[in-house]
Amino acid sequence: MGDELELLDPVVTRDRLIRNTVWVSLGLVLLAFTWKGPRLGLSVGLGSLLGVVNLKWVSASLRAILEGAAVPGGQVRPAAWKFILRYLLFGAIVLVALQTRWFGIIGIVIGFCGFLGAALLEAIYGFALTRRHLEM
Repeated sequence: MGDELELLDPVVTRDRLIRNTVWVSLGLVLLAFTWKGPRLGLSVGLGSLLGVVNLKWVSASLRAILEGAAVPGGQVRPAAWKFILRYLLFGAIVLVALQTRWFGIIGIVIGFCGFLGAALLEAIYGFALTRRHLEM
């Protein structure tokens, strides 16, 4: 019974998704280092770091936007600017990283997509819990 509540609780799901994103990202970094060497490993590591920060930033920004919109006369604009600032900041970080020649764009993109692996794990976990609940 506790598993179903765990699956439906958005805070638990968000925390599990962030934790899984970190684990998938670490796995991608280790795989990149062993498969292609330090340049790809560093690139995937940077992309993974940006991906985890992005996940936390989007979650906080959207929460602030929605809370501001729910209150009559609430301030949505500052939270919306923080949401947009994320693109500029991440773009600048990637641009500087690429200028150093220590990082490659392919590795950064692969690392940034670590969230997709975590989302896939979450879907499989939800499917397994649902199936187990239906079989009971």
